[in-house]
Order: sequence, then structure tokens, then C-alpha cells
Amino acid sequence: HLPHGTRVDTPDLEVRRHEAAAAVTMLASRSFEGEVLSFDQSVQATGRIEVWLAHLERAMLRAVHTAIHDALDSYDPSPAPRVAWALRGSRNAISDEGRSAVSQATIVTSQLKWTDAIG
Repeated sequence: HLPHGTRVDTPDLEVRRHEAAAAVTMLASRSFEGEVLSFDQSVQATGRIEVWLAHLERAMLRAVHTAIHDALDSYDPSPAPRVAWALRGSRNAISDEGRSAVSQATIVTSQLKWTDAIG
């Protein structure tokens, strides 16, 4: 049992609080490393928890799929551009679209392309 107000190490959700409605709008998730994965649609934390939690899960899944598709589209197999492509997700690196790349998508794409090349 944790004392009230104790911080638990879990990824954070970027939220916007609506004081008047006492609701929370979730806009993105933030990893332990500080990477932000924006949702394509905000998620309202109102009503039954099992409903909005399912919406949150779908939003997170869509965001990961989008990040992987973006990484696949921007992948360049030649050595020098591939290094720059892989490092675009490093701290303070920003992609051509103006947002930092997600390391999970970089790793998955790299593995997919490697498997395809040897396959």
C-alpha cells in the first residue's frame, strides 16, 4: 500500500484537465525515456472506466501503428542515410514532419527491413 501522493513509475499520459466538467482529456502518452506518442484523437476520461480505458488502448495502438508506418515510409536502405534515419529518434532529434521519432517504431522497422533483406 502506497501513501497518498506517492509517484509510481509508469509512463505518463499527457492530459488536459477541464475543471468545470471535472473531466480529463488524454492527448498523448509519454514513455519513461520522455518520448511522446500523440494520439490521432483525444480520449475523454469520463463515464465508465472500462469504456474510456478501451478507447485509450485503441488510441495508443493506432498511434504506434502510425509511428511504424511513418518509419517504414521514411526508411532508406543505404548506409549513411540509414544511420541518420535510425538516430532521428534520439533525444532532441526531430523528423522532417517536425516531431521526434519513436524508438519502438525505429526498432520494429529496422527488424522488418532486415528480415525482408535476408528472406
